[in-house]
Amino acid sequence: MDINERINVDLFTAVLQIPPRLGLRTKVFLTLDYEVEERLRFPNGVETIVRNWNASRDRFKLDLLCNHDEHIYDFLCDRIPNPPACEYLAWMISEASTLMGFGLQSFSINLHAKLTQERILILVPSDTPTRAAPEYLLQRLWEEGAVDEKRFKEMGLESETCSICLQDFLGSSVKNLIHLPCSHVFHSDCVFEWLRKQNSCPLCRREISDVGV
Repeated sequence: MDINERINVDLFTAVLQIPPRLGLRTKVFLTLDYEVEERLRFPNGVETIVRNWNASRDRFKLDLLCNHDEHIYDFLCDRIPNPPACEYLAWMISEASTLMGFGLQSFSINLHAKLTQERILILVPSDTPTRAAPEYLLQRLWEEGAVDEKRFKEMGLESETCSICLQDFLGSSVKNLIHLPCSHVFHSDCVFEWLRKQNSCPLCRREISDVGV
């Protein structure tokens, strides 16, 4: 399973003008959120989000003595270990300060940036023969892995989707959902079709066995 990583930057800016009579310096308040998103890419090119979470948050304050992006870039690089993101943020800050009339009036820039590290887990088709799950194992999964209404709510599946067909669980009959021993949940038709070809979870590839079913 191969892993690729990308960095995406989303920016949200708000500018508050400060009256010149206050004699305040132009300031930049930067809030930086680091997020991690894991995606699973199937051999047919279809991708699905496995999970995402907030890794950390940092806040910085910058007295904008110069609005050249090279100066801002140097400041950011001392604090953010991501040169491409620093270059992009420096350009945005420089452009915003120029539009607000840097040098003619004082103002503050509130900048909220989100760095999303996207990990793509690529499923590579195996050259080895696959082994289907036996029918008696599918029967046990149907009997013991079915998700009832109470379990559906406890597991918070209202906003989740089936990673095979990419359709929402909400609106499906809860009796048509199967909870595998590895804790992943799928539509029963989707996962049984998969298990009749390969005896493992479509997401984590853990083998389905008698133990833990």
